[in-house]
Amino acid sequence: MKNPILVPEIRDLLKRKRYKIIKSFLDDQHPKEIAEYLGMLQPDEIWKILDLIDQYQRAEIFTYFDIDDQSRLAAPDFRRNIKELLLNMSHDDRADMFQHLDRDMVNRLLLLMPPKERADIINLTGYREETCGAIMTTDFATLLEDDSVERAIKKIRRDAPGKETIYYIYVTDVEGMLKGFVSLRKLILARPKQKVKNIMRREIIYAYVDDDQEDASSLIEEYDLLALPVVDSDGRL
Repeated sequence: MKNPILVPEIRDLLKRKRYKIIKSFLDDQHPKEIAEYLGMLQPDEIWKILDLIDQYQRAEIFTYFDIDDQSRLAAPDFRRNIKELLLNMSHDDRADMFQHLDRDMVNRLLLLMPPKERADIINLTGYREETCGAIMTTDFATLLEDDSVERAIKKIRRDAPGKETIYYIYVTDVEGMLKGFVSLRKLILARPKQKVKNIMRREIIYAYVDDDQEDASSLIEEYDLLALPVVDSDGRL
């Protein structure tokens, strides 16, 4: 619940530049609670506070703002701030935000995005709300089936820290067709020169982008999965 008593206190701390105290407050609260408190401030005040924390915490807090607050924070005056934040949001949270903004703001924000991220947003927001495509993320680690174990581990070290999930490492061919998955444990224990295709599991549970979300949820529950790969009609991950 929002606590209006905190608002004048936070404003006073900002005025006196007591940034360490504000940062300590942010570190001690859940992102949802922080969003509720900050939502009572003016956009310029909110951005001053968000700039005190790292980019990932900032993006997480932003996802908890209601759509009206997100719209206020995306105003033209805060172009630089919102661009940096959008680039650090998880792909699915970012797409969800774009689905709820008005068309003029969507077009304006898309122009801020590099071509790759712009295409990703357009792709993810193109699915019907009840489908798997509407809630999936495109931020995951993959390997090629012809990669050696040695090369695969180098890829994971390079790519995985920035990915949203590495519960499973999915394996594709050069066309992006889903072929299987491999655990990090199995990669580490395998011989460096072995091919990924020789140690991966080929029996894989997956959903299609147009499948109903409830059907996908049932699969996750039935097979006790941490993540569920989603493919298009041709089988591409």
